[in-house]
Amino acid sequence: NVALMTIALYAVLAWMQWTSPPVVRASWEAPALDPALLVAVVLILAELALLTAIALFFSTFSSSALWSTLFSLGVYVAGIFSGELRELTAAMGSRVAGAAGAFISLVLPSFWSFDVKAQVVHGVPVPLEFTGFTLAYGVLYTAAVLVATVTIFNRRDFQ
Repeated sequence: NVALMTIALYAVLAWMQWTSPPVVRASWEAPALDPALLVAVVLILAELALLTAIALFFSTFSSSALWSTLFSLGVYVAGIFSGELRELTAAMGSRVAGAAGAFISLVLPSFWSFDVKAQVVHGVPVPLEFTGFTLAYGVLYTAAVLVATVTIFNRRDFQ
C-alpha cells in the first residue's frame, strides 16, 4: 500500500510540475519530484511497522479488538508527544517529575522522530545519520515489541 501511494504521490506531483506555470514553480521551496520524499516514505514505513508491532502486542492479551485499538492509539498519541513530555518535565524543575518524565519518554516509542515530512516538503535536508539512527531505532524497538508479543502469546492458555 505504501509503495502504491508513493507512486500515486509522485504521479500527482509530476502532473503538478508539468501543468504549473514557471512562476508558480519558482515559488516552491523544494522541487515537485524531489527524491528526498523517499526519505519521508521510508521513515513512514518504519513508523507503520512499529505501530503494527504495538497493535499485535496489545492484541495478544486483550480479548477485545476495541481495547487493543484504543491501547494502540493511546501509545501512538503518547509517543508523538513524548518529546514535549520530556521538555515539560525538565522545565518543571522537580527531580521526581524529571525522573518520571524521563522514564515515560524512554519507555514510549518516539513516534515524533519518524516525522520528517515538513522538512522534506520545505527543502530542508534530513541528515543521513539521523535517518539511519531513526531507522535503527525503529527496527530495534519493533523487534523488542515483537519478542514481547511472541513471549506473551506462547504463555497464553487456549482452553
